[in-house]
Amino acid sequence: MARDSLRLLRLTSLALAFAWGVIGFALGVSAVVKSNHQKSEIRHAAPAAASISISTADILGAGGALTGACGLLFVESLLFLLSSFLPVPLLGSLPLQSHLLAFTTVFIFAAAVPTSDFVARRQAKVHASLGGVELPPSVIQSVQNQLGVTGVYKHIHYLRLIAIIPWIAFLFALTSTVLSYRAARRAPATAATAPPSLEEDEKKRPEKADASAV
Repeated sequence: MARDSLRLLRLTSLALAFAWGVIGFALGVSAVVKSNHQKSEIRHAAPAAASISISTADILGAGGALTGACGLLFVESLLFLLSSFLPVPLLGSLPLQSHLLAFTTVFIFAAAVPTSDFVARRQAKVHASLGGVELPPSVIQSVQNQLGVTGVYKHIHYLRLIAIIPWIAFLFALTSTVLSYRAARRAPATAATAPPSLEEDEKKRPEKADASAV
């Protein structure tokens, strides 16, 4: 009964890890698309003689890594769920699943921390020049206000989402890791205490009969 409960908890955790991994991955991809679209709109709105440079390398690097980690989580979770119902020798190994999930959990955490920090504290680095003369930050800020855009990460909706949602994926990655390690440790003990099979009983019967005859 305890083994069945642990298996159910583990499968439920893997299913939730899969779902939130998909959401985190999709939000990350969507953020890249929206960011590129927004940069393109700003450049098109600028005068022809203006040169604009928008650098978001910090959040792009951290957010890209976090998106990849969420993608890895949903792929692993899906494969491990399938291996629980289908005979897949390699993926069916609970110790292997535990180690891979542990790696992915650490990966998500390592990427989520800087992503959340960048969104909370930083902003895009915008430089603009007109006719070869660099414009002061006050002018750039005034133009951004007129266009209704901002370079402050925490004020951008899709960046706030990638700073928050992947933490839920991390939570279920962590629970899946813990439950997988518990299941892996319990499997040998369960096999050792399992009752003898019907074939073993049949093999023992002739031995008992021979012993009684002697």
